[in-house]
This record gives sequence, structure tokens and C-alpha cells, in this order.
Amino acid sequence: MKERKDTWAGVLRPSGRECPIGLLQSFERDLGTSFPDDYRDFLITHNGGRVIVDHRIPLPEAGFDIQLCHLSPICVPSPGSGIIESRAHQVTDRSGVSRAIEIGDDGGTGFFMLSFRGIDRGSVYFAWKEDYWASASFGLGDDIPLPEEFVLVSPSFAALAQLILRHRERA
Repeated sequence: MKERKDTWAGVLRPSGRECPIGLLQSFERDLGTSFPDDYRDFLITHNGGRVIVDHRIPLPEAGFDIQLCHLSPICVPSPGSGIIESRAHQVTDRSGVSRAIEIGDDGGTGFFMLSFRGIDRGSVYFAWKEDYWASASFGLGDDIPLPEEFVLVSPSFAALAQLILRHRERA
């Protein structure tokens, strides 16, 4: 296996929970695809965590700044919610889009989503929770752009860590 640089070192405090490889592989089979390498490596290495770098990521095309507070682990015991549990709710409620999965949040108002297949595979998006739940785009094909409510934050998961460091707030 090729050695990869850990782009999240120094950006977050890992969850402290091990990511069971068999569970990750089973989840990927259920999705019908494997996660992009950078996100898969992140789950295996850190399995989610709390972002410890104060930052504000500007999204000029959307007219606001965002902050990533938390990245979800693969799975957590009830009543918590990891990406597997979030995906189960998404499928049951037919909310969001079928080719993107909730991977984190901003601490209350919005979700960070990872596109795991399609024309924008690996890209990270932000959506306000009210827009996400109201989205009627669950069955969109892989070749259709995501709805405008989903704002592109980063072209890849690894680039998201670099974006956080680039927009770190200095005291």
C-alpha cells in the first residue's frame, strides 16, 4: 500500500474509536462503491473527530463563511449518529441526494456532505439543514449536478483540511 500524508494531523482531535475495517467494507458494499481514498484513509486513521483549529472558510459565491466543527465516525452507539446511522436516516426519509453522505457539521445549522460517486466524486459540499431536509433530489442520477442548495466547499476531502489551515483565525 502506498504511504499517504495525513492531511488531518494537527487539524482535529480524533474520535478515539477504532474504525472496524469489516464494517467499513460492508458499508461500502451497501453503497455500491468504495469511498475516495483520502476519505477512506481518514476513517481508518482517525474515524472522525472534533476540529481543533479555529477557522472561517469563505464561500463568496454563497455569500457566507462556514466552520467545520465535527467529522462523524463510521458508526457510534445509540443515541449517537455516525455516517452509517446518518445514511440510514437519509435513505428512510429520502432526503438529501443519494450519491452524497453526511460526514460532519458546523455545530448546529448545516451539514458537510461528501459526494462518493458521480461527476463530482470526492467533492465536499455544505448545505443548511433546512435546505438539506427539504431537498427532493434523493434519486438524482450520478451525471446530474447537485442542487444549488449544496454549496461546493472543496474538490476533495484532503483539500478540506488544507482549506481549514489556510483560513485559520489568528488571535
